Amino acid sequence: MENGCRKWWIGGFLFTAAAGTPLHFAYEWSGKNPVVGAVSAVNESTWEHMKLLFVPLLLTALAASVFGGRCGGRWTAKLAGAVAGLLLIPLLYYGYTGALGVHIMWVDVAIFFAAAAAAFLLEAHLTAHLPLGSGAAQGVAAALFAALAVLFVWFTFSPPHLPLFQDPITLAYGL
Repeated sequence: MENGCRKWWIGGFLFTAAAGTPLHFAYEWSGKNPVVGAVSAVNESTWEHMKLLFVPLLLTALAASVFGGRCGGRWTAKLAGAVAGLLLIPLLYYGYTGALGVHIMWVDVAIFFAAAAAAFLLEAHLTAHLPLGSGAAQGVAAALFAALAVLFVWFTFSPPHLPLFQDPITLAYGL
């Protein structure tokens, strides 16, 4: 791995880890502003907690693509990392709560950090070990990343009535 890219991945992880916490509370702090809700958690559903990971990942990917030079153009690696991190959140959360029958706050926080670390580690690994791929492949990956962003906003306002999207406290969905 190139040292410059390593700095982007470490910085991206630190930003993602730090930004996820205030995003958990930003909607409430904003007086329940729906614009803020589009990019922050609006309830305690697993989907909304996945948004706490996705939004900083998207911001770091955009920053890297603009300012990261050769470290920023690998949308295929960024997308793979993001998807892996996003999948880890529900898999680990439902895995431990289903197995233990309890919900433990510090474990939830640890899952968030583990998912963020996994996203950047996978991106770094793919960047170091796979060819860049065509411009078309990078464009498709960037478009899929954008589509995920649209889904996160869309499902905030119009979520499917599935357990992933249900607030376990209020039993409500989205806004």
